[in-house]
Amino acid sequence: ADQRHSQHPRGWEIDHHLATAYQLLGRYKDASDLFKRAQIRYDSLDQGRDPVVYATILHAQADVSVELGEGATARELYERASRLYEEDPTRYEQRQADVLLSLGKMYSRGQLKVEAERYLRLARAKARTLAGHSTQYAELIYRLAYCYYEGNCFADAQQLFEEALAIYSPELGERHQYFADCLLYISACVATRDRKVAERGFAEVVSIYKDSLGPEHPKLG
Repeated sequence: ADQRHSQHPRGWEIDHHLATAYQLLGRYKDASDLFKRAQIRYDSLDQGRDPVVYATILHAQADVSVELGEGATARELYERASRLYEEDPTRYEQRQADVLLSLGKMYSRGQLKVEAERYLRLARAKARTLAGHSTQYAELIYRLAYCYYEGNCFADAQQLFEEALAIYSPELGERHQYFADCLLYISACVATRDRKVAERGFAEVVSIYKDSLGPEHPKLG
């Protein structure tokens, strides 16, 4: 079966899907091997190659490299992906922001705060260009806020979570899970200064989760 799909013009796509599955399962070495093979197979196509598809493969491979502790490899792959997305910057602004966010997160995890802050600021600036695309922008801002939260930058994180929440509220309603997710982290940021005030937010989050996810959901365990 492997021999058959290795010769198929979309064999790279099968590798990519399998690699993504391994990535979700935490089998990062297997995922890395398949992403590398998908990259080689896609690069060897005679025609029909799309730089953005290639960039997507590189970006996914970089994410896995981070999990394997291969920081230098990850950075090289992220930067290659970013250069490919820049070939059509207007169409792929969100993906460019995603790469910058990934770099920021990688450096944050490595406790390299100066580098992390640089890329998070670039991601934030790029995200501003997406402000007209409401939920798309909110999703990116939420992930950026979470990076700041993980880095214990609670003031910046709270500001961005509140910005995402302000978008989700009219778009999805105040009983939606995404609204509750934002409120949860806003309350966690507030709790670093005033636990009593934060408890009111935590209580509302529990109420929303019960309505949107059901009382038996693991988040309420």
